[in-house]
Amino acid sequence: GGAPAASGATWEHRPAIVSLLQRSSHAYYHFFGEALPKLYLLAQDLEHSNAVLLTDTSFGNTWTVEFLHLLGVPRDRLLNRVPGKVYLADTIYSSRPTPLHRPYPALLCRVRAALLGAALPRPHGGAYSDGEVREMGSDARRIVVVQRTGANNQHSLQ
Repeated sequence: GGAPAASGATWEHRPAIVSLLQRSSHAYYHFFGEALPKLYLLAQDLEHSNAVLLTDTSFGNTWTVEFLHLLGVPRDRLLNRVPGKVYLADTIYSSRPTPLHRPYPALLCRVRAALLGAALPRPHGGAYSDGEVREMGSDARRIVVVQRTGANNQHSLQ
């Protein structure tokens, strides 16, 4: 990879790429609410291949790598998009884009349970059920959710 393309851009070839990208997937809400849930639709493709996961960490985005690492995706399986670079693969796995501002509730629940399970492992292992996730508010533990506002959330001008 890295050879100049006809347009002057560079390119990178990989045998297989799983893409979570869609418009604004570098922004916190769009990554967490729209791109990350698609990981469940593409998990089998990522798990049973040598594919790398194409992500976007532009505009100071650190949460993409942090969330994926928490969910068990090793850093060496991540391919961070570089603006202007063309990515080619023998096989590209992608799912239907999540509708803008309308994430799928069932997939969000799976993300929530997986993140809670990774951040607060159960004493005897296994995933949390939806009922256990809802009841965590009565526990002594506190779950903190950080919401980014327009003042601290950068969007691409593309």
